[in-house]
Amino acid sequence: MAKEKIGVKARSKFLILSLTILLIGFGGVNSGYNSVLIFFSLLLAVLGTSGVFSRWNLMGMELEIHPPERIFCCQEAFFRLTLRNLTRIPKFALNLEIGGKKLFAGDIPSSGEATLPVGYVFQKRGILPFPQITLFSLFPLGMVLRRRIIHPKENFLVYPKVYEVYPHFPKEFSGQGSLSLYIRGSEEIAGLRENPEAELRKIDWKAFARTGKLVEKLFAASAGRKIILVLDPAGEGEKFEQSISLIASVGIYLMKNEIDHLIIAGRFRDRVSEKNLDDFLKALALIKPGGKEESLKLARQLLREFPGHNFFAAVSLPSSPLAEILKPKEMVFV
Repeated sequence: MAKEKIGVKARSKFLILSLTILLIGFGGVNSGYNSVLIFFSLLLAVLGTSGVFSRWNLMGMELEIHPPERIFCCQEAFFRLTLRNLTRIPKFALNLEIGGKKLFAGDIPSSGEATLPVGYVFQKRGILPFPQITLFSLFPLGMVLRRRIIHPKENFLVYPKVYEVYPHFPKEFSGQGSLSLYIRGSEEIAGLRENPEAELRKIDWKAFARTGKLVEKLFAASAGRKIILVLDPAGEGEKFEQSISLIASVGIYLMKNEIDHLIIAGRFRDRVSEKNLDDFLKALALIKPGGKEESLKLARQLLREFPGHNFFAAVSLPSSPLAEILKPKEMVFV
């Protein structure tokens, strides 16, 4: 499950009670009254019982972490935490703390379980561990805070940050907010066809007014023009991360809008579809920046492989060999 460390923290109530018990015990010894000594013994028993029961309340608990289908950087991902009681003894007033968030699990019956949803934001892409989890209890008297520090062994694949993409693309991308995409030629109408199931945004309403039939507009990009979108491997730091986010965002946009395309990003070289979307995002999640030699090699390879094609590129270095050789039709500096 996870590496664990059990600790205890005395609360102010515990310290005050301990001091009071010591004073009562000291007074009982000096006065010689048996009733005072009996009361002192009872208070000691209560104090000891509180610590023992708070520890017992945390024993025999198992924690499982269930991730969502996809986790994106800088976007809250909602996990399900299952807290399972493996003993035949009920547990009471259990709490969890994860990344500064406190969750109340409550009472869990014998051999029972509780499932808690929790949102967490990963601040970078890649394979990352889940944060430290603290299971704690103030049972039974709220004087002793008993904690189990859990370091989950599970690592999770975090995809790059993605943005909403709109049909007009700026020359510069700052990596902030949403972005817009302009693919030259993609909005040029290549023809019309009758299609009763056409999407509203693709319907030619003028033709519908004349004929009363739903006619779909065919755009140049969907009529056979392929978009070749390239991630420049030469990069560093935050700007390279923004290039990756841009490629991820535009790739998803092209897939959703069924625009013919080819994405070249690291080891991924394909058209993004529902079937390989996770492969595409995984490649971007694990990609590492390369040098100018790698950028130069890729540029020459693409010129040989796609002669006469127009390229779109996300470039994070101003003096990128890929930009100088390919001379992309549209180039975005981040």
